[in-house]
Amino acid sequence: HKSAPLTTYVAVSSVARLNRGITPVPFTVPHGPRLHFLLLYLIDHTADLGIIVRGPDVGGLFISAARAMIDLMVKGDLGDKRTLREVSVSSEDYPDLMVRWLGEVLYLFAGDKLIVDSIEIKELHPTQIKATLSVADFEPKRHRVLREIKAVTYHGISVRKTNGAWEARIIFDI
Repeated sequence: HKSAPLTTYVAVSSVARLNRGITPVPFTVPHGPRLHFLLLYLIDHTADLGIIVRGPDVGGLFISAARAMIDLMVKGDLGDKRTLREVSVSSEDYPDLMVRWLGEVLYLFAGDKLIVDSIEIKELHPTQIKATLSVADFEPKRHRVLREIKAVTYHGISVRKTNGAWEARIIFDI
């Protein structure tokens, strides 16, 4: 199986939950012509919500983490109207970049009332990510807020390559 180039990854197609073991909770969310499978585990954490997310490569990981966060926050049909947003984030290393990246995606939802639909990464290094995001307006009649995420935290953040794939552990303040 040949992987799509880094810039064509869009996500999510499956989720699993951590409840005294791993119990799959399947759902499908189409986000463009190509899908890769996201395996997400919820981590119990007092007053916070933690996830472990994986991607086939570092770009897929950053897209999967953003998609997972969005899917934890909001549900509903995005409709057909989209606009593009350019995002550029700088950092010290991959863990710092993940926190700052997700903070930008979170701000689009919480501050600008925009839901990210798809992501095209233009450039990704340990200290910088540049991406084009396709976004839709949040419409209360069409969308339901599942949970409020207040912030992406540095507590327990990790981004690492493991067993040929990339994995991140992220804690959200809810």
